[in-house]
Amino acid sequence: MLLIIEDNTLEGQLLGIMLQQQCLPSGEPLRYTIMPTGADALAWLNHQPQGSVKAIILDRHLKQREDGLTLIPQLRAALALAENSVIIVRSIADDPQSVADAQRAQADAFVSKSRRVSTARLLELLDQLWQPPASAPRPWIAITT
Repeated sequence: MLLIIEDNTLEGQLLGIMLQQQCLPSGEPLRYTIMPTGADALAWLNHQPQGSVKAIILDRHLKQREDGLTLIPQLRAALALAENSVIIVRSIADDPQSVADAQRAQADAFVSKSRRVSTARLLELLDQLWQPPASAPRPWIAITT
């Protein structure tokens, strides 16, 4: 299960639909849920089976000046997250400082919201992060324009 935390309803739905229409390169079907705020996401996570959420795509800038990066410790503490779950931060800003901020906040990857970042590339990233090699640490990845 993929959780998308995105305050722009249309953008979240478009992302979900684009991702759902395809399978991960591993052949695994993709199921997702969209939550508009950090509070909604945390409440939803608390009602999911333990280990059921494999990844979160988190908008950096949510409504009411909520910084998505401040949610990462709470999201990681949720029991619904799988042991090897990943958090991917998405942001309109893709400057080096935004990328560094996401890495410092313990996100697993950073993806620009640029139209030049394809759905196929995002699926490859999810597949790569969901199945890291057992003997190596998970790579930190930034996809910018």
